[in-house]
Amino acid sequence: MFEALSDKLRDVLKGLRGESRLTEENIDAALRHVRIALLEADVNYQVVKRFIDEGAKANIKRWNQAVELSACRAGLIVSGDLDIAKKIIGAEPQMPGDLSAADKMKELLLYFVSEHYTQVRKALGLTIAA
Repeated sequence: MFEALSDKLRDVLKGLRGESRLTEENIDAALRHVRIALLEADVNYQVVKRFIDEGAKANIKRWNQAVELSACRAGLIVSGDLDIAKKIIGAEPQMPGDLSAADKMKELLLYFVSEHYTQVRKALGLTIAA
């Protein structure tokens, strides 16, 4: 589902890049395609409506932080070790707008004890050490 959504959104951006200049009409057309892609991906209608009503503006800082946390979670899923995660997160350079190492570890700890973490590791065939 996410791959198909990514492909559709990428196509919308490619279409805009192909325009000689951005006009209100081609931006409106692109937003229609984004709205359709989100709805086809079964994104909640109210979320799509709010996104469009707010001018389809993405909070890049929050987006980047969510990507960081997703990467941290993926590393934790594979390693299964909070101590290793803490060392790696502590060694990463801190960029403006990044979550602090403490905030990342707090989020990882909450994820580590969640049912979702256990289900993902089980689905991947990774054992959880006792």
